[in-house]
Amino acid sequence: MIGHMSMKNIGLLRKKIRLLKGEFVYSRIINKDMLPQFKKDFLEKIKEDEMTQILEIWNNVERCGLQIEVIYTALKEMKASPSSSPLLCLQIAAHDWDC
Repeated sequence: MIGHMSMKNIGLLRKKIRLLKGEFVYSRIINKDMLPQFKKDFLEKIKEDEMTQILEIWNNVERCGLQIEVIYTALKEMKASPSSSPLLCLQIAAHDWDC
């Protein structure tokens, strides 16, 4: 999927991943000791390749214009299957909406 992305999009994707991983915010380095515990837990669990897949799915969802529908469906899936990963729930929701 990533093969069709332009260099600009790849750069933006990498920037988003760094922001989501808490490495940079507004171009300054964050002290991870200052992060709330739930953010530390998230950063320890999430993998860069998983975040890349989430962003790829989300780009498709945005192209379809079904952001609200997919979010709602993914949240319902998370509630129904609490042991499922956020990526899996998003994949299911995007598939349900043909994105």
